[in-house]
Amino acid sequence: GGSWDDGQGNSSAWHADGSGSAIYVDGSTDMWSADGSYEYTGADGSHYSYDTSTGASSWADGQGNSGSYNADGSGFETYADGSSYTWNADGSGSQTYPDGSTSTWHADGSGSWDDGQGNSSTWNADGSGTWTSSDGSSGYYNADGSWGTTYADGTSEAWDSEGNVIYYDADGNEVTSEGGTGSETGDGSTTETGADGTVYQYNEDGSGSATYPDGSIETWDGQGSGSWDDGQGNTSTWNADGSGSYTSADGSLGAWSADGSSVYTQADGTTWVYNSDGSGSVTYPDGTEETWLAP
Repeated sequence: GGSWDDGQGNSSAWHADGSGSAIYVDGSTDMWSADGSYEYTGADGSHYSYDTSTGASSWADGQGNSGSYNADGSGFETYADGSSYTWNADGSGSQTYPDGSTSTWHADGSGSWDDGQGNSSTWNADGSGTWTSSDGSSGYYNADGSWGTTYADGTSEAWDSEGNVIYYDADGNEVTSEGGTGSETGDGSTTETGADGTVYQYNEDGSGSATYPDGSIETWDGQGSGSWDDGQGNTSTWNADGSGSYTSADGSLGAWSADGSSVYTQADGTTWVYNSDGSGSVTYPDGTEETWLAP
């Protein structure tokens, strides 16, 4: 072991087992253990750590952005703009966007979205789902292509998988003329426009899309997969097998697989790789790389 001190506020100490520490004149500190674990705290409030025994790591840039990652592939990231991402080893996760909207996805391909303004949707692994609009309307769709809509005034319509429709008035009585807004194309698909301007399209195979007034678009394929794009650089996709991906307007992005492996790249270029066996690596913008083995 030994130590060093330059008399200017910089010092370090090391031990026979390979552990040690360092203190710098700017107030930053370094600590490392014999097993390869380390912890760094910067003068600017940044923090980086890695625990060899658990395979967990974390970072914070001192500007309100931080992340934490576990050996099983789960983790979370939060950003100063209010956005955050959480993912689990089974491929499920959630995302909060800067505008306050949220989305969740599950390992079976189901999920939900809510903009916090009264617009929301859910989708199930079998291709079915529901939606609600801030104008008071709501609807559902099934894997067989059937669907229905209830409008803000209480009127509704229900379409079966053969393209047959029944309309109801606000009291639930069947009527013989169309009571909702929309059109049928003749191939089993229909298009509707809600009072708030949201445009919904439902296809016979259970796929469809919703284009919201803010320009964001959600799609689903009727098999448990889908996508969301806010038109501002924030996107997400989800697949029936639990895999998916996201991109953020700040340049960060990520992708996760059904086996629990994942890759995440921060806005500064730092890339984290998590393998399904718990091993992984992190590559920093300067090209340096750290790796860890499966527990």
